[in-house]
Amino acid sequence: MEMTTDFLPIGSVVLLEEGTKKLMITGFCIISEDSPEEVYDYCGCIYPEGVLSSDENYVFDQDQIQEVLFIGYEDKEQKEFKTKLTETLTEMYEDDDEEENIENETIEKSKIEEIERL
Repeated sequence: MEMTTDFLPIGSVVLLEEGTKKLMITGFCIISEDSPEEVYDYCGCIYPEGVLSSDENYVFDQDQIQEVLFIGYEDKEQKEFKTKLTETLTEMYEDDDEEENIENETIEKSKIEEIERL
């Protein structure tokens, strides 16, 4: 999965690929109850209706956005948050990559040891 680094601000309105209803972005980095191992770039609600009930939040990734119809409010605070969010995600992905590399090295070492025993 590719990491998003250029998040749209809250309040942005988008249309997803094959979507028929607009969504307004209401949050970032959401873990879906249906698949807790996956983190989505955004959550949103239908536009213009908004949140009609607590179980009507939609999760989606940047690459699912077909069209940005409106960019939400941006100010200094939002830009600082976006920078911190990107930095935090970058660190998380780097940590995941390091763990994966360590795991791959361990597998390689055990394969080499097994071959040497033959």
